[in-house]
Parts: sequence; C-alpha cells; structure tokens
Amino acid sequence: MKKILSVFGAAALFCAFSVIGQAQAEEHATETEEGAEVAPTLHFVELSPLILPIINDRGVSQTLSLIVSVEVDSEEKVAQVKKYSPRLTDAFLTDLYGSFGQVANANGGVVPILFIKERLNKLSAKVLGEGVVSDVLLQVMQRRAT
Repeated sequence: MKKILSVFGAAALFCAFSVIGQAQAEEHATETEEGAEVAPTLHFVELSPLILPIINDRGVSQTLSLIVSVEVDSEEKVAQVKKYSPRLTDAFLTDLYGSFGQVANANGGVVPILFIKERLNKLSAKVLGEGVVSDVLLQVMQRRAT
C-alpha cells in the first residue's frame, strides 16, 4: 500500500512540475511576442591547439597544451573569427610564450587559469577589435613535466 501511495505521490509531483513548467514557457513566449528583448545566441569557435614550452633558468621545465574556444554572439562574428584565426593563434602563442616562464616560476611551476583567460581576452580584443569576442573558453589545459 505504501508503494502505491508513493508512486501516486511521485506522479502527482511530476504532473505539478510539468504544469508549472508549461505555464512558465507560455509566459516567456508571450513576453517574447510582446517585444521583450531576446537573449543573443552564443557561438563558440574552436581554435587550433596551442602547445607552449615553459622555460625556467634550467631550460624547458614543462609543456603546456591548451585548447581554446572563442565565444561570440552572431554568425557574422563567427565568420570574422574564422577568417582571422591564424592571426589570433599567432598572437596567443607569441604573448603566452614570453609570459609563461615568469608567471610559472613565481607560482611554483603553476600557471593560473585566470592569468591565461585575462591575457587571451585582451589579445582577442587587440587582434579582432573591441566587442567582437564575448569571452574566451579554456576547454582543455594539460601540463606535462619534461
């Protein structure tokens, strides 16, 4: 008997949440129809992998591999990022190559993710212009000691 009651209780909760979700979806649809601003669709453009050596006073101490995606909010910006992706990748490699060694040595061999994201966001704005790239996503960051 308890199992039957718990099954009916779960079914009632499911129905209640379904009705609430449907009402919220309908409310959102009417707001959109009335001219409320719709959130922009985000697009991610994955760039070529970045492989960088981290150099200290003894030579190459580790190798860092990054897979970076660039977030944009329109198809036109996707085309622009794809067109200039070799320049963007070159700017990323050039800048990070020079700065990784100093940052890693100061942090016990570890490069902070926030440092990388800040650098990549600034470089994206410099290469592509302000407002083209919304954010930079670090999909994979892999460190290998040598």
